Amino acid sequence: MSLYQHLIEQAQTANFFTQDMIKRFEPVEIRVTIQALLASPEHHDLAHALGDAGIALYPEDEDMLTVNGFLAVLRQDWAQVIEHLQPLLKVRAGRTDAATFHALCIAMQKRMDFEAALNIACEGLVHHPEDKGLAEFQAVLQHHVNSLEQQRHAQ
Repeated sequence: MSLYQHLIEQAQTANFFTQDMIKRFEPVEIRVTIQALLASPEHHDLAHALGDAGIALYPEDEDMLTVNGFLAVLRQDWAQVIEHLQPLLKVRAGRTDAATFHALCIAMQKRMDFEAALNIACEGLVHHPEDKGLAEFQAVLQHHVNSLEQQRHAQ
C-alpha cells in the first residue's frame, strides 16, 4: 500500500504520525505523497505534517530538503526556506536548478540579507549564466548592497 493510500484510508491527521509508520517509506515516496496531498486543499495540513516528519527522519536527503523548501515557500516562512535550501545547495552542488537559486534569493531578500542573496545570485549565475531572472536578481541586489555600503560610509 502506498503512503498516500495509507494516510487517506486511515484518515490520518497531523497528530497521528508515528516515526515507525513514516520510516517504512523512502524519502522519494514521502516527497511524491506530499505532492499528491498538495493537489487537494483539504490535505494541505497533512502534507505539511508529513513534510515535518520526513525531514525529521531524513534531514540531509535531497528529496526531503527540496519538498520542505517548497512547503516553506508556500507558507512564506523565509527562515525555513533558507534552512532547507542552503543544505540542498551543498547536496546538489553543480546540479542545483535555477529555481532553487531563485527561491533562496527571494527568501534572503525577504529577510533583508541582501549580501547573502547577492552571493547566492552570483553562485546561481555561475551554474546558469543564461538565466535572466538570476541576472536581474544580481543587478537589483548589487544596487541594494551598494546603497547600504554608501549609507555605512556616510555615517
